[in-house]
Amino acid sequence: MLAVSRVLRTLALGLVLAAVVNAQKADEARVTDDGRFTIVNEVARQPVQSQGQAGTCWAFGTMSFLESDLERIHQAPVDLSELFPVYNAYVEKAELMISTHGKSRFSEGGLCHDVIEGIREYGIVPAADYSGLCPGETRHQHGEMAAVLEGMAARLAKAPRTSKKWGDAYRAVLDTYIGAPPASVALGEKRMSPKQYADDVLKIEYDKYVEVMSFATSPFWTRAKLEVPDNWMGWDRYYNAPVADMMKAMDQALEKGFSVAVDMDVSERGFNPGKGVADLTEAQAKVEISDDSRLAEFKSGATSDDHLMHVVGTATDKDGGVWYITKNSWGGVGPYKGYLFMSRRYVEAKMLSFMVHADGLSADFLKHFQD
Repeated sequence: MLAVSRVLRTLALGLVLAAVVNAQKADEARVTDDGRFTIVNEVARQPVQSQGQAGTCWAFGTMSFLESDLERIHQAPVDLSELFPVYNAYVEKAELMISTHGKSRFSEGGLCHDVIEGIREYGIVPAADYSGLCPGETRHQHGEMAAVLEGMAARLAKAPRTSKKWGDAYRAVLDTYIGAPPASVALGEKRMSPKQYADDVLKIEYDKYVEVMSFATSPFWTRAKLEVPDNWMGWDRYYNAPVADMMKAMDQALEKGFSVAVDMDVSERGFNPGKGVADLTEAQAKVEISDDSRLAEFKSGATSDDHLMHVVGTATDKDGGVWYITKNSWGGVGPYKGYLFMSRRYVEAKMLSFMVHADGLSADFLKHFQD
């Protein structure tokens, strides 16, 4: 107990110092008000970052969401490594491909649960401890690395048997491109594993982070699988609800001070981060948004799994229309320096799913999924 007490005292001091250090960062994280939108509410968060030329929006968007939620819980800012879960996900993807003899998907992409489940298994480290950038690098670029790793995994998947050496060789490639992740975290004079840091210090409530989707590919009001390529894990624990209920659940969570990570289709003409907005075109806006229309667009590929971002609050326009304040991971793009405002109708039509802390969902919504 004495050792734990020392750790907690050190943590408390560290959180106070972090609050001071992050005061400037908090100012950087706020959206510039140009008079176009009126901010209704917004959560604390870390500043906008850039995923560079890497397909890791799932890690950046979900980690931003988790940082904000941990700040909501602990009342102190935390800045966590986006690339730590990426490293471990690449290991998991290779192991799955080999064990299934090449029948699983291998790509740079992923979804929200990849981060949460990755931390549950491997833990997490502060951003300062692992950037995923090798000395001299300033921008993430994973295309070549992903090609090498996929080639290794695909060839090993076809081999009649593999030795234990492949894991070391595979990790050596990761270490070359994005650096070896740290085996421990320093907290004052105490060192601990990334898993201990996640469980004992951050106290991450893994089972509290749930994902909500809305597609009639499976019956509504059941746990379901989001049928997209980036769901390489085959995750089938999404709460599947009609679109009206999905949107109501998201709005209620935001109103209560929670934030959400959203999986979005951003291939539409109306998605324009350069102008800081995402909205349906006039032609799209004339079509009624329904469960049937969403299913038809999903099956045709008109709605696709493109990008994952962090919705940090809500705003209204001069006509009272609702917009979601969205933190992107493409650097300081557009008039809002990396943020954009997505209209409610755009999200209603083009959102595939969102992640939220279960406490942000109503009892009426959750009662449908008791198991």
